[in-house]
Amino acid sequence: MKKILLLALSVAALTACGGGGNKASGDKAEKVTDKQREQASQIISYTNDIIDYLNETGSWMRSNDSRLEELVETGSGGRWSNIMPFIPNPSVDHKDKGLDTPPSAMEKEDQTYFKETIAEYRKTFKQMQEDGQTLFKYIRNQDYKDDDYAKGKELSDKILAAQEYVTDTKKAMYDKIDEVTYEAEYIILSDHPLRDPIFTMKDEMVNFENLYSTFVLYNDKETTVEQVDSAYQAIFANVEKNKALYAEILEENGVKSDYDDFYESCDDALDTYRFSFRTYVKQNREIPESEIRTFTSNYNHIIGAYNSFND
Repeated sequence: MKKILLLALSVAALTACGGGGNKASGDKAEKVTDKQREQASQIISYTNDIIDYLNETGSWMRSNDSRLEELVETGSGGRWSNIMPFIPNPSVDHKDKGLDTPPSAMEKEDQTYFKETIAEYRKTFKQMQEDGQTLFKYIRNQDYKDDDYAKGKELSDKILAAQEYVTDTKKAMYDKIDEVTYEAEYIILSDHPLRDPIFTMKDEMVNFENLYSTFVLYNDKETTVEQVDSAYQAIFANVEKNKALYAEILEENGVKSDYDDFYESCDDALDTYRFSFRTYVKQNREIPESEIRTFTSNYNHIIGAYNSFND
């Protein structure tokens, strides 16, 4: 099955309204109108709902990934596995309400993108679940004995194609959300005292996503040992520099400990990457799947620390 490179969780866009604070932010803040703030809030609220939905579908995929793999392998006539029914996630169906109506404040082409992409994503995701249930019953009832796995192979191919589409489209939507919310977040935070620390942490998370990809691609021989080392050293230096910034403004706003927690999570992640580089990459060995899962877990801790900072 296609390896899911997408990290398990996505950070929610900001929901706090800007305004007030201990630090002025220059001319940009003076140009932001109440209407712009309202429109920015609508965009962020909508994209946060998409993130919630995508995270729920991602949760279902992670819970059932091994079961899907066993179904496909068994149903297509390959290695026999002790197949199991899917683990349900009722929240998925509740999280996609209202996603068909993007806010009018969003650019027209972005509205069209989300309407069409969400509709196709939802349809494909549900069809994948239905095909999986059909394949489960097909194997359980030993119907493969009647057609020599013909239907099983057909269903398996559909499930694999759907899984690839869901994985790739989810990543594309996260990237699109980053694109359409960046300016909206800047507007909301235009005169917020913590704007700079927040955007520093957001940029840090993007760096860790790129570092994750660099290590994973090493297993596919698409990055070299030198490239992996260079990527690690760059983000290590960045973290060391940024963790010491903004001390005064963080203390004034009572969030110094939250900022420190965020960078403690970054340090923990870097420890794992350093171990992996020394133990596997530097020795020209493949990074094991368990280590890749640890990368993902560490990144989710970074996201959790960021979200806690913004609570």
